[in-house]
Amino acid sequence: MTKIESWRTLVLPEVRDAISDDVARIIDSGLLRGGPHTRRLEERLGVDWNRHAVVVGSGMDALELILEDLDLVGRPVLVPANCFVAIPGLVARLGRVPVPVPVDPVRLAPLIDPGTVDGRAVVIWIHHGGMVGGHAEAAIGALRARGCLVIEDCAYLLPGPRPGSGPGAWGDVTIMSFAPTKPICGSGGGAVLTRDELLAKRIAARRSHSGQEHRWAVGDSIYRFRGMSEIEAVIAYHQWEQRELLRACLQCVAETYQQALPPAVVMPGRTPQATQSRYAVHLPHPMPDLRERLARHGVASTVMFDRPWFDYPTLAVHQGEEGWGEVRDLLVRTLFLPFHPSLSTADCMTVADALKHCLLAEDLER
Repeated sequence: MTKIESWRTLVLPEVRDAISDDVARIIDSGLLRGGPHTRRLEERLGVDWNRHAVVVGSGMDALELILEDLDLVGRPVLVPANCFVAIPGLVARLGRVPVPVPVDPVRLAPLIDPGTVDGRAVVIWIHHGGMVGGHAEAAIGALRARGCLVIEDCAYLLPGPRPGSGPGAWGDVTIMSFAPTKPICGSGGGAVLTRDELLAKRIAARRSHSGQEHRWAVGDSIYRFRGMSEIEAVIAYHQWEQRELLRACLQCVAETYQQALPPAVVMPGRTPQATQSRYAVHLPHPMPDLRERLARHGVASTVMFDRPWFDYPTLAVHQGEEGWGEVRDLLVRTLFLPFHPSLSTADCMTVADALKHCLLAEDLER
């Protein structure tokens, strides 16, 4: 039985050749960090986003460097309830208590009334799975007008030909990730995109942990390297250049799923967007063993989060049950199907048939 992976990186033959040539030159040069390929990627991202770009070791490094630069004392930090626990964990490590935000069940986007938010707040706005809420641009604009600083997390966003006018360009600062499971994928790395040139310079200066004795001398501390290798920069650069092909391939996959999937798992209003890099279905009821059942059919699947981040004891944030039942229900009923540019129509039909079979079996058992 052929296994259908939840994610598989697509690198075109011509892109592979360009990457190989660049990597050979890097090895010949002996300059594996901080060289011309790192600068080339920063310049390209900066031009396309119309922002100041700094490439770093990962998407989490990007967020950490931004938060370290901010004075968070007295500032609430708003974090969507449905996110990777390390994100509020960073906030807690810096001595603040993250504040959970409810989410829109259709696009999994934060639901924030800007009129009720403290103007000193820092808001981490996450475009989950690359889905962009219809209210996102207006809400981010209103939050900024109120005085809030908005960080857009675009790790799973698949930008279009003019990213500087779309999601990721609405907030004050944006983070990207180039990890293998992300839409602009490589072996690792990430980026910070900011309107603030001085912020970009400060983040670039904090990427390295060597030569930082002057920071320790005044009470600051940097423990590790958070930069990007030249080889990672090469792969990310070429993947960024071919993103329009990736978008076209994923659009075909999404359209096939839309036609083949049972209506019971399609959330009303959740139509595919060109920005998406994950394909979420909404289960009729919680099915804890569904992923194991699909795996027996050769279909790998993922859950982004199976509980709100504040349910983890590590964060020591007690929210209680009241008011968060809908978020918990949404998360346990959300499943991500295989969704990558290498999927064929036959693969999509196999996934849809396997899901139908598992749903039918569950209904019969109930």
